[in-house]
This record gives sequence, C-alpha cells and structure tokens, in this order.
Amino acid sequence: MYIVLSLISGVLLGFFYIAKKQVLKKSDVIAVLAVYTVINSLINCVDYKVAFETDKTILIYIFIKAVIIYIGWMLSGKAIKELPLSISSPLGILSPVFTVIIGILILHEELGILQIVGILIIFGSYYFIGRVGKAEVGDIFKNIYVYYMAIAMFLGAISATMDKLLLKDVKVEQLQFWFYLFMSILYMITILIINFIKKYQNKPLVKFEFTYMIIIVGVLLYLADKIYFYAVKFPDSNISIVMPLRYVSIIISTILGGIIFKEQNISLKFKYMIGIVIGIVLIFI
Repeated sequence: MYIVLSLISGVLLGFFYIAKKQVLKKSDVIAVLAVYTVINSLINCVDYKVAFETDKTILIYIFIKAVIIYIGWMLSGKAIKELPLSISSPLGILSPVFTVIIGILILHEELGILQIVGILIIFGSYYFIGRVGKAEVGDIFKNIYVYYMAIAMFLGAISATMDKLLLKDVKVEQLQFWFYLFMSILYMITILIINFIKKYQNKPLVKFEFTYMIIIVGVLLYLADKIYFYAVKFPDSNISIVMPLRYVSIIISTILGGIIFKEQNISLKFKYMIGIVIGIVLIFI
C-alpha cells in the first residue's frame, strides 16, 4: 500500500513543480515559498488539537527538519526559477540516491535483487535525461544553480530519513502541523529581514505578484506531503523505495512541464522515461 501512496504523492508533486515554476516567473523565490507554506500551515490548523499533544522533545527535531528544508527549498526554488524545468527536475535523482545511501547506512534497510535493479534503472534513466539537457545550460559543472539543486537534494534526503524516524513516535497530522508552522515563521522572518535591509539601501522590496495559481501550489503540496507522510508511516515502508517512487514527479514535470514551457529535446527525454517506468515495475514485483 505504501508503494501506491508513494506514486500518488509523486504525481501530485509533479504538478506542484509545474505550478511552482509558473508562479516563480513573476515573483521572488522567498515570497513564493513564504506564501505557500503559510497556506499549508493554515490548512493544517484543522489538526491543532492533535498537534498540541506533541512531545516537546519531538518538537525540537521537527524544528531541525524545518531548518534543513527551509534552506533546501530556497536553493531548489532558485534553481527551478533559473533553469529549464526539464533540467532542474531530473537533478531530483540526487535526492533518492542520497536517501538510499542514508537508508542503508543508518536505518539498516535491505533491498531485494529486483528492487535494487529497478532503482538502478531509475537512477540511470534520470542521469541520461540530465545529460540530454546539458545543451540548454552549457557546461553543467560550471552552472551554480545545478549545485544549488544538488545541495537541496542532499538536504531533502536528510529530511526524508528524519521523517522515517520521527513518524515512529508522532502522528502524520502532528508532524505536518508543526513542520509547516515552523517553516512559515522562518520564511516570514526572512522576508522581514530582507525588506528591512532593502529599504535601508533604497532597493526594491521582495517582489510578489498574487495569482490564484499560488493557492493551487499550496494545496498540491499539502496533498502530496500528506500522502507521502502516510506512506512513510507504514511499519513495513522502506524509505529507500519510497523516495525513488515519489520522484516519479520528474516524469510529469520534465515532459508536461517541458511542453508547457516550450523547452528543448522533450521527445528524447521522453524516451528515457521508459526506463523509469521499467524500474518502477521491477520495484512492484
């Protein structure tokens, strides 16, 4: 069941990235992050009674997770804004790679032969998708935004491992409530500081142009995370499998997003997506 939930979460996440790319066209990254985290925080208020039962020690770990993702989202947001979506999305392969390594080393998870082969095929397919897109960004190793995305994916892997550990002791509603509350506070404080400095320097303040798409972004993220947390919550769930499956989002954001934003080599990138599908089938067997 957790495999199905992971895939559903990935599909929602794919549409989230497309909507996010659209919103970032006319607004600063920090403003967009602040708004959709606040939207998520407001939605999660329905679970405030359960959330207030969270142990204080656990809150410290959730705050640490929030700080990690706070930094990761700013880096990935900047990369998504500046890079073609069909380039930034395949770089998401790094997160499940890091997660598998952490899952094996720290959580002592074990994978079957077919699952290992499936994950390797998924990783290989993602790699070739990234290579196809090199023509759009020049030397990939000299593009600072590529490194932004790589660091963000490493931080995401750390966060995913923390999810598996935290959800042994807390409910999904508790984790989601406090995580987004902490994130909202961090981003709002950041905006206040940036605006204070910019105002002192007589520079334009943080730019944000409201569009109903930002609400869609917030709702998509809420649903994707809710389903993902429930997938991880399953006692027999394997984070080394959940994360690669969740990154089926790359198929949607690379192909559909590439078409919407008229990016290059979409047909060639689609061919490599077949490998991802084969990998997913092997994980199911």
